[in-house]
Amino acid sequence: MSKKEKKKAGLGTWLYRLVMLALLCVMIFSGYKVFTIYMEYHKGTVAYDKLAQIAGVGESVDKEEKDLKINWDALTKISKNVKGWIRSKGTVINYPIMQGSDNDYYLHHIMTGEYSRKGSIFIDSNIKNPFNSFLTIVYGHRMLDDSMFNSLGKYFEDEKYYKKHKIIDIYTPEKNYKLEIFGAANVKATNESIYNLNIAEGDVATKEAYINNILSKNELAGYKGTVDVTPDDKIVMLSTCTYDPGDDRIVVWGKLVEKTGDNK
Repeated sequence: MSKKEKKKAGLGTWLYRLVMLALLCVMIFSGYKVFTIYMEYHKGTVAYDKLAQIAGVGESVDKEEKDLKINWDALTKISKNVKGWIRSKGTVINYPIMQGSDNDYYLHHIMTGEYSRKGSIFIDSNIKNPFNSFLTIVYGHRMLDDSMFNSLGKYFEDEKYYKKHKIIDIYTPEKNYKLEIFGAANVKATNESIYNLNIAEGDVATKEAYINNILSKNELAGYKGTVDVTPDDKIVMLSTCTYDPGDDRIVVWGKLVEKTGDNK
């Protein structure tokens, strides 16, 4: 092998090693990022498990129990911003419902004030009278570990899931409710006709128009057993993201029905 050929071979070996080193660095960095995200998810899960224990609705409580007894005194000592508790039997949805002064804080903070990728389940900050207004919007992340509002996307999968989870429980310090799911759709976060908080309580015509609008987008329309909804009803819209880039959102609508009995 000539001197020139040896030099060329040496350069090729050097470039090969450099590329392999770069790939190794990328793999190490990617692994570190995945591990970091996993640990943050785990930390959030542990924090929510602890909150459930404080609320008296932890693992020791039968998740199929008819109604939960929430320890509101304990929760309000942690944060005055807690407005309720949401549970969907047979799913991981078992979380406090928060409401802040804006719609940013609880995207990445939990009830204790700790930073978390999971954020909180929270009510739109513009709603003055949650669960007593015609429309209450509740947000939550759709986490990759199936937590928070991830399971909302399953309403689109088949009718069996809807039948099994067509009632979601919502508890507040004042009253207990059942949320009777009647619709779901993929919408844009910028769609003001869906995210409409400017409907006056006495404006029956606008309420009817809103109901007709969301029913026209309802992807559960063919399911049997969906409930009817009227302008006299209270609607709760659960909103979460999709995994597609952009401003697409999954929304699930339910009619709020007050339960009888003590909620303490």
